[in-house]
Amino acid sequence: MDVIIQGLCEGLQRCKLWLYNLLVATSHASSLQKKVSAIIIIVLILMVLGAIHPFIDDPKATTNNGLEVSVTVLPSARMQMKYQARQINISAKDIAQGYVDVRAASIFTVATSRGTTYFIDVHPRSDIFSSVKIEGLGSQVILGSEGGSITQSRLGLRSPENVLNYRFMLKGDLQPGMYDWPLQLAVRV
Repeated sequence: MDVIIQGLCEGLQRCKLWLYNLLVATSHASSLQKKVSAIIIIVLILMVLGAIHPFIDDPKATTNNGLEVSVTVLPSARMQMKYQARQINISAKDIAQGYVDVRAASIFTVATSRGTTYFIDVHPRSDIFSSVKIEGLGSQVILGSEGGSITQSRLGLRSPENVLNYRFMLKGDLQPGMYDWPLQLAVRV
């Protein structure tokens, strides 16, 4: 019986870190990814039970049925938006100077698996600007009216809080007023 308990403890120690990483990765995963992860966990439990079955039938058995597990953790990234401006106020002065500055309009963090390189996709939602300068991601980025992607790389699992400032180069035919926020941010690996 001691052999069974020792085998279980060794198997649990090996799986402990893997299961923790799997649970962390699936806490932000899609429904399909969670179902696949649940199936993997069930299969692992059945494999462990199968590996110790000879010891249960014959406690004096001395054969060593080793269980080797290999796991590949797929890269993933999740954005947690803490604040996003919903509108932009464009004055006659802004139109005359050709641009409008908006400070701290997007505040977010990004959680990744394994400190993965990820991309922040910037999608335009309106046609009020010809280009946008974005500051707050380590270096200044300038994108056209079609938007684009910004590459980010982190060593840790969670990025520091990102606070983005924007300078929109305005199109000349705008009228002063309140407009819906012209960009949407998304993250992908």
